Order: sequence, then C-alpha cells, then structure tokens
Amino acid sequence: MTQAPPPMYGQQPGYGFNPPPQQSNGPAIASLILGILGCVPLITGVLAVILGFVGLRKTRDPNVGGKGLAIVGLILGLLSIFGWCAFGGAMVAGWRASRPVRVAAHQFIADVANGNTQAAANESTLSSGEIVLGTTQMQQYGQFVDTTFTNFNYNVNNGISTAKVTGIATFSKGPKACTVEMVKQAGTYKVTAYTLQ
Repeated sequence: MTQAPPPMYGQQPGYGFNPPPQQSNGPAIASLILGILGCVPLITGVLAVILGFVGLRKTRDPNVGGKGLAIVGLILGLLSIFGWCAFGGAMVAGWRASRPVRVAAHQFIADVANGNTQAAANESTLSSGEIVLGTTQMQQYGQFVDTTFTNFNYNVNNGISTAKVTGIATFSKGPKACTVEMVKQAGTYKVTAYTLQ
C-alpha cells in the first residue's frame, strides 16, 4: 500500500497552492482613519466617505483586502457628516430663535443712545431716570453706529422667559462690550438690565 506524499510547503492537501497574501488597501485605511478623526467639520467625513467608496472598489480585486476597513470608514464618515450637519442646523436654529431678542436689544440701545427716552421706556422695565443716565453715558461714546450680538442665552423658569445677549455696540469713538438682559412680557421682550463697557 502506497502512502500519499506529505504536502509541500505552501500547499494544502487536495487544494493546490495557497493564494498569495492580499495587498494592503491604502484608501480603505485612510477612510477608517479619517472616519475616526471626524473632527474637522464635514471635511474629514466627506473624505472618509469618498475614500471608503474607493477602497470598496479596490476590494473587487481578490488580491486586495481591506473591505471591512473601507466599510467602517464609510460608516464613520457618514456619521461624521450627519453629526456636523445636525450641529450646524442646531446652531442656525438657535441663531434664528435669538433674532427677536437681538432685534429688541439693538433697538433699545439705539433709542437710549439717540435720546429717544420714551421709546426706550416702552422697550424696557427701567425707570426714566435710568434711561436718561444711560443716554448721558452713551453720548460720551459718540454717535451710535450698530450692534453685533454674538452670544445668546435663553431660560424659562416658572413660566417666565428670560434672555441675555452679549456682543459689541459700535459708536463713532469706538466699540464697547455690551450685555442686555430681557424678560418676555405679553409676547414681547423688555430690557431689564444692560451694561456697556
């Protein structure tokens, strides 16, 4: 009885030679890394998706590996894009929601700066004396130009809505840091306090 010879190196019995090892897949690896990073708004996510698709196409060649890396990089890239879009959408929604407060704060500062004390009194809960004092102070800053509010804080406590905006009030003699606090009364925002420095 004859025995079959032992398999040669690199050969499995009955299957022939092993296939050569798979080549690395650069785009798939890059896609995974960019998908994990995802910290640069949209850019890394978009690159991860593009490279993930390129990496998947390369895996059509049986000698190229990295299909799992490409898929994970693609998924992470899509999650990054979705996350940054959701964050940007929330920021835009917050900015739009703050518009009535920013407009009311701007109008109040403009009326006080221009000496429209009656209008400023209607737009606030402050006394006429406080408004006149504010007008006198702002006259030292020169002609009122504009306001730019960059921060917005909104709270509801016991059914009372309050808001606070901070930014810059620009006068002809230069800009001043500006903070305006408000309360919502009968559907409109009224200034309760303000500072210019």
